[in-house]
Amino acid sequence: YEEGVMSDSTAVLGTEGLEQGLSAVAAKQNEPISKCGNLDVKVAYSTGAQKLEVTVLSAHDIPAKQRSGANTWQVHLVLLPTKRQRFKTSVQNGETPVFQESFRFSALEPGELSTYALRFRLYAVRSMNRERMMGEKLLYLSKLSPDLSTELSLLLEPRCNIS
Repeated sequence: YEEGVMSDSTAVLGTEGLEQGLSAVAAKQNEPISKCGNLDVKVAYSTGAQKLEVTVLSAHDIPAKQRSGANTWQVHLVLLPTKRQRFKTSVQNGETPVFQESFRFSALEPGELSTYALRFRLYAVRSMNRERMMGEKLLYLSKLSPDLSTELSLLLEPRCNIS
């Protein structure tokens, strides 16, 4: 290979095709292994009250009944790393469950907010209160803007994808 001289593969592929192929591979690496749906939430932190209000709005693009084994859904929320404050939504039915439920996490000092994360887990609820975790997402509170309400659509991933 000499500088300025095209190799055999460059002549066949062309540089444009090579660049497109590399960008497609890079984009594919950032995608989750398996998509488990999206969870729409609204998050607002009040510095004065030192409280975080989280509203679970709805879920969409969730696994079909054949994969999940159920058509009823529930969301579990937990504040990490302490795991002392946790909540559950009521059980909702359907392919696109609407929750519209708000929860308050208290005693979160503004200076320590960046050390916390919220874990959202979507469960398929079967008969006799049997649950199957379908997907989860961590939301790091360091990314929140204090005293602003933010609506987010969280891409749920299987447990093994969370780092």
